[in-house]
This record gives sequence, C-alpha cells and structure tokens, in this order.
Amino acid sequence: MNSTNLNITNVIKRYSKEYDIPNETSINHFVALKSFLELATKSKVPCFPDKTIDNAWHTFIIHTKVYRDYCLNNFKKFIHHNPLDKIITPIKGYYCSYDNETKKMDSKLMFVTQAVCDGGGDDCASCTDDD
Repeated sequence: MNSTNLNITNVIKRYSKEYDIPNETSINHFVALKSFLELATKSKVPCFPDKTIDNAWHTFIIHTKVYRDYCLNNFKKFIHHNPLDKIITPIKGYYCSYDNETKKMDSKLMFVTQAVCDGGGDDCASCTDDD
C-alpha cells in the first residue's frame, strides 16, 4: 500500500505505536489489508480477516475521513466492517491471513466458524476445507 496514496502515513504510525511493531512491519500489514479490501469488494462470498488484518483495519477505520476517501478512491464505494460476534452455522467464505514469510495476504475459500482468527494454530477447528 503506497502511503502516498492519500495520506495514510499517520494511520500507519499510529498502528506501529499501538501494536509496538516496526514501521516496515506495519506497512506490510497495511499492504495485506489492501489486498483483503480488494478481495472483499470483488467476492460474492464473505471475507474473514485474521487478527493481524483485522487490527490494521480497525486502526484504519478510526481515521474515518482518510478511510472513507481511500475506499472511494480505490474501490468506488465504502467498505463497511460488519463484525460477527458469533457464527452459529459455518459460513463459506474467504479466510484471509497475513503470511509472515511472504509478507502478503493469503486467502483460502473454506467454511469459517469464527469471525476473526486468533491464530489458534494447526489444531484449531475454526476453519475447515470440507465442502
């Protein structure tokens, strides 16, 4: 995400400070967030972020004018954050996660049973590839 594309430099600085992470890492998280938002605007199924992407999104959203302008300039519409507190029946959607090795957002179509992944590990039963 190019921080000169609108001025999100202050958003990234706040995110770095709030989560006590280096600026370069914050920029990578915002690149992943941008990929997530792009997918969310095109997908016909819901998109679910992992905790890293969701945290970046929350920080971006509280800068309401910058976030609104970013959405309108890049996607021609406002992208709402519609959190789900609990998912009773698994929902087929894209689970989107930040990959530390590639420093990019990775997405996988699957059945999701919790709104935001907390990085539960390999034995987590919150997501399944079963159709």
